[in-house]
Amino acid sequence: IMRLRGHAERTFDESLSHYKKDYEYIINYINQTVPEEQLAQHRAQFKQITDQLDEFRKEKFTDVFPELEDYYNSL
Repeated sequence: IMRLRGHAERTFDESLSHYKKDYEYIINYINQTVPEEQLAQHRAQFKQITDQLDEFRKEKFTDVFPELEDYYNSL
């Protein structure tokens, strides 16, 4: 039982370290200074891809995330 518990704890710690790395990547990305032109391009790509996914999934981004409707419509 102790070996199983140790394995479970290591697996859990490894999983958390994976998420921690992803989280740090996201934070670093958010904290980057991105030129406005590049940011506008990213927003346009986000909207284009999301619209394609919405069509495929038969749902709307703004229905799933109504709190982001004003932002999404401004893209």
